[in-house]
Order: sequence, then C-alpha cells, then structure tokens
Amino acid sequence: MVPANFRCGIEILNDDRTKMEFVVLILMKHFGQVKSDAHRTMLAIHNRGGILLAMTSLEEAQRVADAVSRDAAKLSFPLVCRAVSVTN
Repeated sequence: MVPANFRCGIEILNDDRTKMEFVVLILMKHFGQVKSDAHRTMLAIHNRGGILLAMTSLEEAQRVADAVSRDAAKLSFPLVCRAVSVTN
C-alpha cells in the first residue's frame, strides 16, 4: 500500500460517516487537486480503505493533517487524516 519512493505525507482513511463530497472538498482545498482528480482520489480512498499522499516534508504533512482534521471536526465527521513517515 506504500507508493514507491514514499518518504512522508498524509494518510487518509475511509469511514462510513464522512460524506464523499466533503472528502472531495478537502482534497481540493488542502491538496490543490482539481475536482476530477479529487473525485478519483476520494474513490480510491473509499475502495481501498485509505490512501497515502506524498508531501515534501513531515512538517508540511502535519500542518495539512491538522487543518483537515479541524475541518472534519467542525462538521462532526470522524475522518482520520494524519501525517506519516516511512523509516528504513
């Protein structure tokens, strides 16, 4: 499940309560994806149970994960979005 050359980034997990439309919106807002790409990513999260999105640094990943988690909490969505890194 870890993409090739993945060092750090964001893990987003699927759940049965967070609306798909919300996931598309956060992918556009926090990850800069266009709507069609965000929709594809949302479907990948839904179908695979989660996804890893690479970022340039763990600090940036943590900032984005915190922002996504705040947005989800405002709407009482249990979306799990966290910064992760792979150590060798």
